[in-house]
Amino acid sequence: MIVQGFGRLLKQHLIWFILFPCLGAGAVYYFMRNEAKSYKTKATIYTGITSGYSLRSAQEGFQTDYSGVSNAFDNILTTLNSNQTLQNVGVKLLAQHLQLTKPTPQQLSVESFQQLQKAVPAGLRQSLIKVGDPAFTVSRVDSLASSQTDNPIRTLMLKDDSYYSPGYISKKLKAVRKGASDMLDLEYEAPDPAVAQQTLNLAVSELNERYMSLKSRETNPVVSYYDQQTKEAKRRLDNAESKLRAFNVQHNVLNFDDELKTRSATREALVAEYNDEVMRNRAAQV
Repeated sequence: MIVQGFGRLLKQHLIWFILFPCLGAGAVYYFMRNEAKSYKTKATIYTGITSGYSLRSAQEGFQTDYSGVSNAFDNILTTLNSNQTLQNVGVKLLAQHLQLTKPTPQQLSVESFQQLQKAVPAGLRQSLIKVGDPAFTVSRVDSLASSQTDNPIRTLMLKDDSYYSPGYISKKLKAVRKGASDMLDLEYEAPDPAVAQQTLNLAVSELNERYMSLKSRETNPVVSYYDQQTKEAKRRLDNAESKLRAFNVQHNVLNFDDELKTRSATREALVAEYNDEVMRNRAAQV
């Protein structure tokens, strides 16, 4: 009875059951048609700060210094968000895009490509490109971005809404430690999906390069010290061996190892010769 009543109600008001959802979908589309789309890309970095092995890990009673771990993560985040890192990311991203001859979904959308074409004149763009040499473009873009005189590249690097501006990248780039783990979660948001992915990839690469450089500067003096000590010890050992060899030659001191081998070989030869002679004598007697 209830089902039949519901069926009659559905037939009477079928038009409204169809019309209301359509109106709602149309209204959403109308009001959201000009809404700017945004894309996010994420990455996770393993740092090894907490669980990684160090020279002190094998020491008895060794305990993790959580204060030091927290400070290390702060250093990583500071390095990532530093103006130099973001500047390098923007320069490399712009250098990649300047070498494009047409837009592609994996590198730059049609709208972003057209905006870049308008911002950088064709003549200047050609002067920044050398076929087969991406490093040349990076160097030229970096030089123009750091120039004190106005130019299209410097303007792009300074605009607040430019994909290549350190200020824009800083606002869109987020990095947090994942709980108490060794992981660092990174996220980047941009209207162009290709730009979002490329920028995050460059940020991870630049962070890795700069952080390794900073750590190398810390450890190089220690490594250099022990390398120097090793060379000095080798030099002293070589001098001692030279003096010992000279002493042996001067005083006709035998090399006991070689002498022992020689005597052992001679004894074996004599024993073999003796046995042969005994066999010949026995054979002659028979």
